[in-house]
Amino acid sequence: MKQAELKKRHGLFSGVIVIVLLLCLATTLFILRANGTALTGSASTADETPEQTHSAEVPENTPTQAPSPEIPEETPEQTPEQTEPLEEQEQSSIVVEPPKTKPPLIKPSDGDTDEKESENGTSDNKETSPLTLMIGDSRTVGLRDYAEMEDAVFFCATGMNVYQLFWTTVDVPDMGSTDLKTLLAEMDFGRIHLMLGINELGYDFDTTVKVYQEAVDKLRELQPDAVIYLGANLHVSQERSDNDKLYNNENIDRFNQSVARMADGEHVVYVDVNALFDEDGALAAGITGDGVHVLGSCYKTWGQWLYEIMENEERN
Repeated sequence: MKQAELKKRHGLFSGVIVIVLLLCLATTLFILRANGTALTGSASTADETPEQTHSAEVPENTPTQAPSPEIPEETPEQTPEQTEPLEEQEQSSIVVEPPKTKPPLIKPSDGDTDEKESENGTSDNKETSPLTLMIGDSRTVGLRDYAEMEDAVFFCATGMNVYQLFWTTVDVPDMGSTDLKTLLAEMDFGRIHLMLGINELGYDFDTTVKVYQEAVDKLRELQPDAVIYLGANLHVSQERSDNDKLYNNENIDRFNQSVARMADGEHVVYVDVNALFDEDGALAAGITGDGVHVLGSCYKTWGQWLYEIMENEERN
């Protein structure tokens, strides 16, 4: 009896062990199978190469280029339709010797002389005149280089135009590179001569006249005691005028007439140098090499003429 019971218990124990082993085996197989699937999936993802790469879509409102920089306050609201200023076009090269002698000094008006005691006890008259500021393009550069206007300050550059007048910088002796506002703030001028307009003929005409008038008003605001002299734009030669649809004397005269209307004859005075250099309504052919600028030797005459005009104006 006891032997039969032992056999029964042994059989039950063996069965339990077999069941446990089977469960362990099944669990192990399940885990191995799950891990194998995961490893297979990872390898497949890493080895798989897409047929093509697509860039991210750009939203409809995203700009395709960087915004343009701010336009300076002094520039017009409307961009002028100009492709190439006259003075930046290819021109014939002119080599002119500068004048050898200085122009005679303009005698000061009454009350403008200072008495100075000399070493021998006699008094000498020291000639003085209001400080002059010359503003302009390459024609004014010519006055600076050849007219020997030694008591004048020049704010000028080849290609200068009224649109860039108050934000461009120019090298001025004893000051270095400076803009016009800074120059006017640091120095007091009795005369300001402004001659611009030839490089602006390709711009919108009405816009240019408006900006020019604003420039004159600004000069008066910054230098209220100065007399503003508006110089007429120099004519071009007849040959140049006949062969240029833009830079011709008809367009120059049209602009000069608009500038003349800005003068009041007292605080703002219009001066026309064409009377000095014209021949039948055009720049005389014998005094120009490129049809646009006078020869270097002519600037001395021009500078002296300007001083005489200014002196006469101050006496009246």
